[in-house]
Amino acid sequence: MDLKHLYLTLRGRIGRQTFWMAMIPLFVAYWVASILIHVMAASMAGNQVMGALASGMIMVVSAAFLIGFIAVCVKRLHDRGKSGWWMAGLYAVSLAGIFVATSSGLAMTPVGFTSLGNMLTALWLGILLWLIIELGIMRGTRGSNAYGPDPLEATEGNTAS
Repeated sequence: MDLKHLYLTLRGRIGRQTFWMAMIPLFVAYWVASILIHVMAASMAGNQVMGALASGMIMVVSAAFLIGFIAVCVKRLHDRGKSGWWMAGLYAVSLAGIFVATSSGLAMTPVGFTSLGNMLTALWLGILLWLIIELGIMRGTRGSNAYGPDPLEATEGNTAS
């Protein structure tokens, strides 16, 4: 499977080994890029233009890596026989958490923020744990499914995926 298909399309299936071999470099590259941008921004502290540029760069880098993350996770969900829309749950909870954190009405009420914020954090961590188990540990559907042929059948003898 070529990298363009792996990181940019939502079609097909991948096994566990391919999933981890795609996710680990993705996370490492994201963190290296983020650290470099933060170091650049910190070295130009006080310069509003450079601060805005660094913020814009972080948003662009995050969006680029998010596309790859979603594509890899959707293909892995397909291997498990599930729709890629299952990823929407993680992002819905994440967006709700961002809304709660930035909403002035809830942020001004420590009890309301703490209860709702803790609830959303627990829900988000639960979904993240489910994703790790579902995508990184559990075997995919044996044989062909609605999303394509079994990736393990394409590489006979490979039991690590």
